Amino acid sequence: MKFLVRRILVALVLLCVCFTFCIYSVSANEYIKTEYDEYTDIFYNYYAGDKEISDFRYKTLYVHYGDESSDTPLYVLAFMSQTGLIPDRYLAVYGDYVLYNGGWLPYWLGLYVYTPGNGSVCKFSDAYLSVDGIDACFESLMENKFAYLIGDVNSDCVLNIKDATFMQKCFAGMEEFDLDHSLTGVWEDSAQQLSHISDFNRDGSCNVKDATAVQKYVSGMISSFPVESTPYYEFF
Repeated sequence: MKFLVRRILVALVLLCVCFTFCIYSVSANEYIKTEYDEYTDIFYNYYAGDKEISDFRYKTLYVHYGDESSDTPLYVLAFMSQTGLIPDRYLAVYGDYVLYNGGWLPYWLGLYVYTPGNGSVCKFSDAYLSVDGIDACFESLMENKFAYLIGDVNSDCVLNIKDATFMQKCFAGMEEFDLDHSLTGVWEDSAQQLSHISDFNRDGSCNVKDATAVQKYVSGMISSFPVESTPYYEFF
């Protein structure tokens, strides 16, 4: 009898493990699937080097042309990673945005930039400091669930008076922030980290001062965010 019970327990444990694996596998496939295009091989060769990667994940996120009449883009932004999920996000601040990788392996953002002009591929952290027009890609990053706009608490990818109003309601207990409001995960090692998307003035706390700062910004009373943003850097 004890032997039978033990076998049943083992079977149940294995069933739970398989079920969990299936959930993560489905989540991974739904989150991003490899989409082959004219840039895939370029990025793959940079990512894999001399190795062969069977679980390669890739997606072109944004192609930027400096001149509409040009056939050659100034840069191409892509996501590269390998199959697998980990239970936490990897976070980094770039300008007015929080970038994240959604819990993908390896444990970094996985964003890379190809510049056809010199034929080079580099990590986003390097491109952010050196590639012209790099700020134009953030809208696409938000649409593809790789970035949050700081202060955009209603998640419509736009900073406006609606965000200030929603903040005020949340701070007064009339509404609740969504789950993505809390920026939990592993951060780059830097002087600036944000605990919540509503921390618009970057003072380390979330309160009505942030709603007031948003109101002043969208009304033109201030022309930039109250605190200068410092980009995070990747060390991999």
